[in-house]
Amino acid sequence: SYNYCLDQFTLLANGELLFMSTTLYFAKLNLASEEIYKIYKDPQKRIELKLALSESLRQECHWDKESFFIGDDGIPVSQKVEYQLRTLSIDEDMSYAEGWLYKKSILRYNSLLEETKELVPKGVENTEVIRFYFDLDHELIGYNTTNRFGYKEFLEAFVHVINLGLDDFEPEMYFTISLCSKGIGLDDIKEALGEIGKIKELQFIIQPPNPAQELLNHLQELGEGRLENMDQANVTRMDVTFQSTGESGLNLDSTLIDEELNKLQGIHQALSPEEANKNGYIKVTAVSKTGRKFSSEEAKPFKKVINDLLGDFKDACKDAFTELLS
Repeated sequence: SYNYCLDQFTLLANGELLFMSTTLYFAKLNLASEEIYKIYKDPQKRIELKLALSESLRQECHWDKESFFIGDDGIPVSQKVEYQLRTLSIDEDMSYAEGWLYKKSILRYNSLLEETKELVPKGVENTEVIRFYFDLDHELIGYNTTNRFGYKEFLEAFVHVINLGLDDFEPEMYFTISLCSKGIGLDDIKEALGEIGKIKELQFIIQPPNPAQELLNHLQELGEGRLENMDQANVTRMDVTFQSTGESGLNLDSTLIDEELNKLQGIHQALSPEEANKNGYIKVTAVSKTGRKFSSEEAKPFKKVINDLLGDFKDACKDAFTELLS
């Protein structure tokens, strides 16, 4: 049996189910292979993205993730989770796709033996499912979550099954995924970094944007900003990490770090830091010496609340896609 968003229902005294509100999250897939620079120079090649994603969805791949934890007896225990893609439909013009992502796992618990009063570890099979709606023209995904299948776990699983479905696709393509945010600016990022305390690690991640047509027209000539340098070096992702083991942590006001922060504005003159952050083209993460964390991606996640997952889902996703692209 499937646990289908059980947190979205309330069981009434008369046995009827009352549908509660559902929170939808949104994500952006981004091409992270050298094909992106070819698309900048020839926007007509953008159709290859739709073909690739449609082909991957038809493969309905699954991904097995294995992790380990230490059991009560001190022995490492393997835990396997299987994620299975199920594609329900793809429009004839490959504009939208709809489907499910299943998570199959073993829920572990302890059972009390009345005779000996000992706790005995046991497990039961469990399946969670998330519904998604996919805008193939803009690589945007809307999806719900469940108590045991969260919004960040969906991102990791979804991008894995998409990339697995592209193993034999030509030209070679590889995608990353980012949670869509409301888009925070450079000043907001600097302010948030200053609020988490002494920082021991600060990371900047930049990747070439996968833009809509309007921005794509601006990018046909790459003669400006950091994108030109990334294209010349054939760089599909750039990470810059600062670390400090000193008691006072990193100095955010230093020329070195301040210049790196300000470079986030220089990807392309037609792309603001807010827009780049909203779509996952830039990310800033930090960890303080006390363990507090900051992520520009998760600072203000873009969400929608609906009352009916079955009836309102697609319309709510389309409305959100329009808002994200505006």
